[in-house]
Amino acid sequence: MKAALRILPGQMPLVIFVDTEACRTIWPGLQHARFGEATLPSEGLDDNGRSVAVVSINTSYGEVPTPVDRADARGRRDPARPQAPDDWLHERTTSTGLTSWYFAQKSRSYDGFGQTGINGSTCTRFTIPENLKEKLLRKDWHSFTATQITVPQPGEYKAKDLAALAAALCHQSLAWDARTRHPVPLHVAGAVDRNHPEYRGPSFEAEAEQSGDDVS
Repeated sequence: MKAALRILPGQMPLVIFVDTEACRTIWPGLQHARFGEATLPSEGLDDNGRSVAVVSINTSYGEVPTPVDRADARGRRDPARPQAPDDWLHERTTSTGLTSWYFAQKSRSYDGFGQTGINGSTCTRFTIPENLKEKLLRKDWHSFTATQITVPQPGEYKAKDLAALAAALCHQSLAWDARTRHPVPLHVAGAVDRNHPEYRGPSFEAEAEQSGDDVS
């Protein structure tokens, strides 16, 4: 990654988007306990005074809370049904002073498949009425999702502006008309990684060693 970024003009400002869950074991500065205080992806890229910002994107179901409702929703037809997320970017600062930004969204299935897609808005798998279990439990269930944006290194920019940029780039999907959970540069990078022949598989060197071939 650094070799690719070094090709850019030496003083050009950089904004690096990283997947929090996938990268925190590589760069300790993305971990909760050492957030912004240990090694980050920008290491070595700002040695000549270049401004480098790092924006961390977390979409982990186990770490980012699931949105359940909109407190400001108006005009809902069913008061017992959660209102779908809006397009706002929400800001939250913890007691330790760390500020994060969040936006929520619904899946395409939730939004476009009638009652089948929104079963999860009326009950859970544990509270579904007995007379509907056989009919509905075999269907796909969908819920709202959230993306967390944090800025361990703002560079020459304001953290809030970088969070707004990340959220705006989630609206710039290349191949469809909906919003992505990651900013488009990170979304595309993930797609390229997953489509690589050796994605999460054995390396060429490892396979060659097993077969006894010379890889030098």
